[in-house]
Amino acid sequence: MNQLHCDTPHPRQVVQAWVQDAAGQNGAAAFLGKRSAERYVWPAAIEVLIDRGRRTERRVYFTGHDVSESGMGLFGRHKLTVGANILLRYADEGDACPWVPARVEHSTRSVGGYRVGIRFLLDDGHQSD
Repeated sequence: MNQLHCDTPHPRQVVQAWVQDAAGQNGAAAFLGKRSAERYVWPAAIEVLIDRGRRTERRVYFTGHDVSESGMGLFGRHKLTVGANILLRYADEGDACPWVPARVEHSTRSVGGYRVGIRFLLDDGHQSD
């Protein structure tokens, strides 16, 4: 198992490991833009769980674009509903990785798919849909 991505139980620790991995790969490539936390390029395979516990529940896959302590940019073929609560995880390790709760902030059609911005929901009391 890749401990850098998956061997930590709390979602906040998982996100911190993702950011450390991205920073290690692309340390000089951090950017801030209009965000409050530095983002790092991180082209990881990301599995997204939509509509958890409902008849419409499904898993879709995205490619990570960048990651920070507060959110992640994704690119993929699926449009996600703005405001929807989702769960995501590093896909390369499958069920060994814990899910991280997040909210879709934007989903914009682009060449070849959708650019999606998500915000991590890391408050201890948060329950994802």
